[in-house]
Amino acid sequence: MKLFIGCILLLFYTSSAFAGAPTNVSRIADCEINKNRIMTYEFDGSPKTQDMTDYINTHAPSHTDGRMTAAYFFKKGTRMPLSGFSNCGSIMNGNMFLYESNHIDPWEFAYLHSKKGDRALVNCKENSDHKLCKK
Repeated sequence: MKLFIGCILLLFYTSSAFAGAPTNVSRIADCEINKNRIMTYEFDGSPKTQDMTDYINTHAPSHTDGRMTAAYFFKKGTRMPLSGFSNCGSIMNGNMFLYESNHIDPWEFAYLHSKKGDRALVNCKENSDHKLCKK
């Protein structure tokens, strides 16, 4: 009986420890011009900032030194750019499309790896006024 209760407690602990981690993360679309990249992803779950940081540290989007890489993470079921986004024509057009389109919902997380090498991850639900987040 003690073994059974111990197993149940262990199962509960391990399942709750990973409850917030993003699951089923899939790259949906991208815009790439001269190795500058904008990528969109969708995910299940309710990750916290640390969960997404851990995910990005182990699954970092492709990046070329001296170029810009941006990744936007959408909750599954929200409106996001699909495959046609690949024909963006320029990084500026891709950004304008993301930030100005009424047909795209706000994303939950934004990640930027700048040309200088700086990296930032923003939780847009907690910091909606941040410049990487859609208002």
